[in-house]
Amino acid sequence: MKPRLTEWVDGAVKPIRIGVYETLPENRTSFQHWDGKQWGFCAMSPESALTGIGAASHYQSPKWRGLAEDPSAAKAASHNTGETK
Repeated sequence: MKPRLTEWVDGAVKPIRIGVYETLPENRTSFQHWDGKQWGFCAMSPESALTGIGAASHYQSPKWRGLAEDPSAAKAASHNTGETK
């Protein structure tokens, strides 16, 4: 089951949580790590976006979206009901 995502957010608005986000630099889907101050380099997967933590991207105002719910809360809920997600 794919995770629910938020709507696309304008690049002038920055995320409040540190982590990897799906982004649209130059209108192509990418993944970038947000460290609370700057966006990391563009990557093809969330995992590869983590490898460049600390390296700033030239794209500092991309449209972005993230998970619509806390993944740890969803995992705990499925564990309590016996479901697998």
